[in-house]
Amino acid sequence: MDRNIDGIIDGVADQVVAWRRHMHANPELSFEEFETSRFITSILERLDGIEVSHPSGTSVVGRLRGRRPGPVIAIRADFDALPIAEETGLRFASKNEGVMHACGHDGHTSILLGAAQVLSGMRDDLQGEIRFLFQHGEETPPGGARGMIEGGAMDGVDRVIGLHLWSPIEIGTVMVNPTRVMAACDIFRIEVKGKGAILACPMRRWTRLPSAGRS
Repeated sequence: MDRNIDGIIDGVADQVVAWRRHMHANPELSFEEFETSRFITSILERLDGIEVSHPSGTSVVGRLRGRRPGPVIAIRADFDALPIAEETGLRFASKNEGVMHACGHDGHTSILLGAAQVLSGMRDDLQGEIRFLFQHGEETPPGGARGMIEGGAMDGVDRVIGLHLWSPIEIGTVMVNPTRVMAACDIFRIEVKGKGAILACPMRRWTRLPSAGRS
């Protein structure tokens, strides 16, 4: 089986790069990823044995059921971009003004599409189910995960696998942390109660100066 995996991976590597460059050139903002969603769907629908659904908005879920019973393993990636103007000069730079894949989501999704293609070619050897979760709206609170969960994307899942590209890590290195890593995309409000003051000097105490006397 190991040799089979290696051979399939070698065969899909160039395609993963091409998918990533296509996505990088065509970024879409959170909850507006209509063309990206269609792009992901079109690839999954061409793969053997993968059932495609859209549990919430532009999100995409692919389900690959093995020939034998076993656990349900989900693999997750995100695919929205950021409101950033790209100035890289790459030949596959963003075509959408003011929008860029600056957080690696194009890479995440391309890797997951590659995993889907590899595993679909090994369906007869699989036990249980592999569920490919393509999350929309990760960059904008409250995020797309909530809608996907409410839409049943996580029903019956036993384990979840995810990754994040991280440029400071040397190529070929995988880092694992048993707890939480990095920050969440969230909103919070701070309310300060106190005496009124000028905004520029909130801690300054103002007093009335005595009237100047005549000299």
